[in-house]
Amino acid sequence: MRCNFGEGQAATKPYSGPYQDKLELGPEEIEVIAEREGMALSEVMTTLQSLSKNVAALASEMSTFKWVVPLIVTIGIAVIAMIVALK
Repeated sequence: MRCNFGEGQAATKPYSGPYQDKLELGPEEIEVIAEREGMALSEVMTTLQSLSKNVAALASEMSTFKWVVPLIVTIGIAVIAMIVALK
């Protein structure tokens, strides 16, 4: 599927609404943006530090699983081989 944006084709349903022909933010839009609550930079930093610690903990756990899982599988195969050999 190919998009033909910017190739001189007219839109099948052009925009027609309250923001038609607006090129700048007006006082109403600026007020709405200013009233919205977002995270402060300090909160963002705290969240990123917490995320970093969680990722480090997961990486540590995964490095343990790298050798534990193959060991368990090997022991399981050995047990199954001994059961089959005894029958």
